[in-house]
Amino acid sequence: MLKIAAWNIRGLNSPLKQKEIFSFVQSQRLGLCGIVETKVRREHMSSTVSHCFPPNWDHLSNLDGVGSPARILCSCYLAQKKLTRGCGCGILLGRIK
Repeated sequence: MLKIAAWNIRGLNSPLKQKEIFSFVQSQRLGLCGIVETKVRREHMSSTVSHCFPPNWDHLSNLDGVGSPARILCSCYLAQKKLTRGCGCGILLGRIK
């Protein structure tokens, strides 16, 4: 069974919050995790994701080309499913395949 969690983190730029997410994902054995209010900029997204989720997880966010920070980050364990983006514009619509 796929375990899902959502978290309003109010900023994911702190290494302490990133470590907390990683520990939570591992301890709860999540398959899908949605994080809102991340405030992560494009140039920091890869390192932030690598600190928050194991390497075998896929992710997508609502980053746009304008330079606004991501507000939504969704990550999924790849052995479970693959995330595909459906829409943008400040709203993240994803489909699990």
